[in-house]
Parts: sequence; C-alpha cells; structure tokens
Amino acid sequence: MQHSLDETAPRDRLLELDGLRAIAVISVLLWHYLAIPLTTLPSPIRNALAVGRSGVDLFFVLSGFLICGILIRNRTATNLFTVFYLRRTARIWPVYYAILLLWIIGRHFGAADTESLIPTWQYPLFLQNFGMAEFHTYGTRWLGVTWSLAIEEQFYALFPLLVVFTSRLTLTRVLLLIVVFAPAVRVVSFHVTGDEWFLYTSLPARADALACGALIAIAWNTPTVCAHLCRHARLLGITLLAVSPGLAVLAWITPASPIWGLWGHSYLNVFYSLVLLWALTRERGSSTRFLRTAPLRIVARGSYTIYLVHPIALALAGSLLRPDSASMIWTVAVALAITVGVAWLSYIALERPIIGLAHGVPYKSERVVSPAA
Repeated sequence: MQHSLDETAPRDRLLELDGLRAIAVISVLLWHYLAIPLTTLPSPIRNALAVGRSGVDLFFVLSGFLICGILIRNRTATNLFTVFYLRRTARIWPVYYAILLLWIIGRHFGAADTESLIPTWQYPLFLQNFGMAEFHTYGTRWLGVTWSLAIEEQFYALFPLLVVFTSRLTLTRVLLLIVVFAPAVRVVSFHVTGDEWFLYTSLPARADALACGALIAIAWNTPTVCAHLCRHARLLGITLLAVSPGLAVLAWITPASPIWGLWGHSYLNVFYSLVLLWALTRERGSSTRFLRTAPLRIVARGSYTIYLVHPIALALAGSLLRPDSASMIWTVAVALAITVGVAWLSYIALERPIIGLAHGVPYKSERVVSPAA
C-alpha cells in the first residue's frame, strides 16, 4: 500500500490524516508481529489483535480520498496525467523496486523465506495479487504484503481517466455503483468458488474501500456539502460511536472465518469512512489532538517503508535468532528495530529527495479549491 498523503502541499496538509495513516500501519504491525507469531497468546487476545489487519482497509479509504481529491482539484491542469503519474512513480517505485531487487538477490543466495510460487514477472508489473488469488498463497514473506500495493497501482492506472473524462455527477454515480458492486463480487465469488483469496486480494472485490474514500473527497471538495458536513460534525461523531461496537464483533470472530471477507470489509468501509469524516470535520479540534502528536506524525512519514519492510525484517530476525515460541518476543523486538531503522534511512536518503524532485514539477493552470470555500 502506498500513502498518498505525501502528495498534499504543506499548507493544505491535514495532520489528522497523518495520524490516521500512522494508526493504520501500527495496526498492521500488531497483526503481523503479535497476533500471528505469538501463538501462545490466548485466543481472545489474538482475535482482538487480528482486527489490526483492517489497517489495510483504512489505508484504502485514505488513499481513495486523497487521490480523488488531488485529481478533481487539478482536473483542468494541462499536464495532469504527466505530473500525477510522475509523483506517484516517485513515491512508490524507488522503495518498492529496491526491495524487489534485494529479494531477487536474496533468493539467488538462498536467504530465508525468499521462495515463491508466484511468477517473478508479476511483481514488477504489480500483478502479484492475481498470482496470490490463483495459487492461494502470499508467496514469499518478503513480498507478501504487496498485494495491497498492487491493488492501489491498478486503481491509479484506471481512476484518473474516470475523473478527467466524466462529469462529477457521473463520477459519483460510478463510485456508488462500485460501493454496491464490490460486496456483491465478494459474495458471489465465495459462494460460487468457495475461494476467499480472490475476494481478499483483487481490485474488483476491494474497490469499495477506495470508492468510499473517493466519494468523501467529492463531498469535501463541494463547498455546500462540505459546509453541511461541518455543521453536523457532532452527529457524525455520535454515528461513529454507534457503529464502533462492530469492531468488538470482528474481534470475537476468528480471523479464519469467511465472515471477515464477506461482510467484515463492508462494515470496515463504513467505519473508516466515518473515522475519516470525523477527522476532517474536527480538524484542529481537541478531540483529534492525539492524531496530531509528534510520534504519530513521525510514524506516518515512514509508514510506506514500514509496511513494505516489516515482514522482511521479521524473516531475517527469525533466521538469525532461530527462536522458539518462548523467545519469539525477542525476535519481534529485533525485527521492529530493523524496520524502524530502515524506514528512517529510506525516508532521509531515498524518499524525501526523490519526492521533492517530483514535486518540483507543478500542475500547469492548477486550480486549487479550498474545501471550506
């Protein structure tokens, strides 16, 4: 998964969304670093930690919101496609292809957990999610999490065309159809094939999360609707509290249950859409102060690399320490230290300079629309 917050200009940057991005990646870490490897944890605790896998759903909603907002604000730019894809490339490719190269080298020398049933050619083309669905495996642990990145890249390839060549009303209708269509894909796919892999790792089955974020972007960039949402911020907060117990239900359900794939994602799309609306309408408010704290902002800066590197770090730490179940916590601690260190170095030496160069190319005839106008 890629994090499009970096596309936002500093003066327009919503710090609350940085906080949400940090929470999303921390949630994934809890799932992969605690719930999965620490098998001695009581089942109720592991099931509760499994809710952390929903961090990807939050990332999708955020990505849909931010990418759609960028596109509709700059829709009339004469170089929209050039600048948009340049900035996406600068954000995604350097870290991803560096990791891909390291995996190829590691596999050549027999490094731990580098073997994969998924054809190698699918990874550089961001098609590995199809291979995962076909072979019912995440493949090598080094690249197992990249299914979500593949979904987002496929989304980026198609969505700008939809924004530019349709009216805002048509775009809204299409997105609403996607919100309805994707859950139907999940249900039909499961009941026809009994296969949960497609409904978890494919764009058609997961596009509703991206569409929810995009719909919020359209609303937020429509002045009358934005004003209406801000006037009813309290009601949004009450609605969010009302649907929050659904997280406890998901925590009670075992992660292996098909309920997660069939209906859990639909609930999470609603929940995280409300979370996003709450953060937007409470910008700079006291209730969202914790989202603007320095630790979360620091985590947010490195969240892309943290997401990509953390499974590799766990595989390497496990091969070095060869832990048993009792000492697994130390392996997790070493993996976390490696992840944080690599993410910091990547941000300083690779991501920030390259992203800065890409942002040196502005949108021509850029039309910036203030959400509050």
